Amino acid sequence: MKWLVRLAGIVMIVVLGLALASCQPGLDLEAGQRLTAEEAWEVIEPDVRRWKADSEIISARPPSRPGREDLDTDGRSSAWRFVVAPVGDPLSGIYSLDTTARPIQVDLTEQRRPVAAASLNPAEWGVDSDEAMEIALANGLQEWMDENPGLVVRTMTFELISTVDLGSHWRIEGRVGQATFGMRINAIDGSVIETP
Repeated sequence: MKWLVRLAGIVMIVVLGLALASCQPGLDLEAGQRLTAEEAWEVIEPDVRRWKADSEIISARPPSRPGREDLDTDGRSSAWRFVVAPVGDPLSGIYSLDTTARPIQVDLTEQRRPVAAASLNPAEWGVDSDEAMEIALANGLQEWMDENPGLVVRTMTFELISTVDLGSHWRIEGRVGQATFGMRINAIDGSVIETP
């Protein structure tokens, strides 16, 4: 009789564990899976909406590590970091997704900071990280990389940001010795809005 009670207890624990695991975001992701920014946002957004439903994106980028370690010219990374907040709210949420970590989950850090001067409404976001990198490569980045073969892509600045003067855009910058490259690509329509 005791073994039946124990067996029922074990079955209950397994069922609860499976139920909880199915509620965790990103568990269908593979270890080390590289994502575009929008793919990462799709995993993160439900948590953001539960935190503050009207949040907008202040910035998005691969974090220093991991993420940067596998950033390449396909615009994909194993980790992304989003800073979000509703317009005018000084309490930002920093949401991180890292597919190299165990368990794969969305992490939140709250941070009080000055109100963002500009942000991106996710509904208006039209150019994903892979598309931004393609646009940059076609508009001078590939040529610059060919002329500067010492560039390591993971050391480039590659982020989605919003500013009052340029609006929401991808900022792509690289440096090899004294040679520098910089470009801004509109995150809504894909137009090149600034080059060096």
